[in-house]
Amino acid sequence: MKKLLVSVIMILFVGAGIIQVSAETFHSVYGTVYIGGNPAPSGTEVKITFDDGSESDIIDLDNGYYQIDWQSPNNEHEWPIPGGVGDFTVIIGSSEYIPDDNKTIKIYSGITGYSVNLSLEIFNNPPNAPSNPNPSNGANNVDTNKTLSWSCSDPDGDPLTYDVYFGNGTSPPLVSSGQTTRSYDPPGAMNYYTTYYWQIVAHDDKGASTTGPIWIFTTELEANNPPDKPTIDGPITGKPGVEYTYYANTTDPDGDQVFYKWDWGDNSYSEWLGPYNSGIEIPASHAWSQGSFEIRVKAKDTRGLESEWSDPFPITMPRDKIINNLFFRLLENHPFLYQLLQLL
Repeated sequence: MKKLLVSVIMILFVGAGIIQVSAETFHSVYGTVYIGGNPAPSGTEVKITFDDGSESDIIDLDNGYYQIDWQSPNNEHEWPIPGGVGDFTVIIGSSEYIPDDNKTIKIYSGITGYSVNLSLEIFNNPPNAPSNPNPSNGANNVDTNKTLSWSCSDPDGDPLTYDVYFGNGTSPPLVSSGQTTRSYDPPGAMNYYTTYYWQIVAHDDKGASTTGPIWIFTTELEANNPPDKPTIDGPITGKPGVEYTYYANTTDPDGDQVFYKWDWGDNSYSEWLGPYNSGIEIPASHAWSQGSFEIRVKAKDTRGLESEWSDPFPITMPRDKIINNLFFRLLENHPFLYQLLQLL
C-alpha cells in the first residue's frame, strides 16, 4: 500500500515566549490542499497526528479544503493539544499522497484562525531493477541472431517503458527509447566471436526510472569449412632443367581467400602461396631433373583450415633429344660401329 505523508509544523509562541492557551480559546487551522497545482479531489482522506502520537479521526477533504479545530487545555473539543501549551509537530497523513512542502505557523494570543495551504504529490516507487537477462550475463557461444530479453516490474503496478543500450563497447550507446516490450532484436546478425554489452533503463509513467546493470555476452565462433580438393592443370612432359608453370584451382565453401602449397614430386615443396580469391586458377613454376614425377597441391583458407591433397598429376622429363640425334649421326658416319653393335 502506498503510504504518503504531509508534515505541517506548528510552533506556538509570541516573540521568544511560549503562550499558555486558555480553556476558553477556540482555534482552527484551515486551508486548501493542492495536488499538482489543483485542489485535492473531494473525498481524499487525511489524518492529523501530533508528535506525541495522539491523532484525529480521518478527515475527508471537500474539494481540497480542510479544517482542524481544537480547544485548549481541557481537551473538551474534538482536537486536543496535549498539555495545552508547547511546540508541536502536526502531521497530515494520507494513504495516497506524500508531502510536497511543510508549513510552520505561529499561534498568537487573541487569534483563533490560521489559514495554511498545503501541497501534496502522488507517492511513487521507482521501477524494480531490470533482471533475468537473456542471454545470461557472461554467456558464451551466443547465436548471432539472438533476440535479447529481460524481466522488470513496478512495485506500484505502473506501466513501464524501456530504453535499451547495446553495442560492443563497455559504454554501449542508446539503440531504442521508450519501447514497451521487454525484448530487443539487434538489426541484422551480430558479428561472430564478439563481446557485446547491453543495459536497460526502466521508466514508469510518473517520471521515476531505474537503471539496470551492464550485462555482457560473447557470440559464437563463425562456422568454417575447408577449401575443396584442388585441381591441377599444365604440361605433362617437358625438358629437364626447364621451368614449367602449373595452375591450381579450388573453391572455398565460405568464400574465404586461400593459400596453395605445392608438392613438386622431387622431394621439394613450395611455401604457402597467397592468399588468393578462391575459384581462380593460380600459377606456380618449377624445374625438374630428368625423370617422371607426380605433383600435388593443397589449399588452406585464411582461417587455417586445409583441404586434402589434390589427385597426383604425373609428368615426365625425358633425356634431351639433342643427345639422341648426335648418336644416330655418329652411326651414320661410321657404319662399322652399327655392325659392331649388332654383334653385341
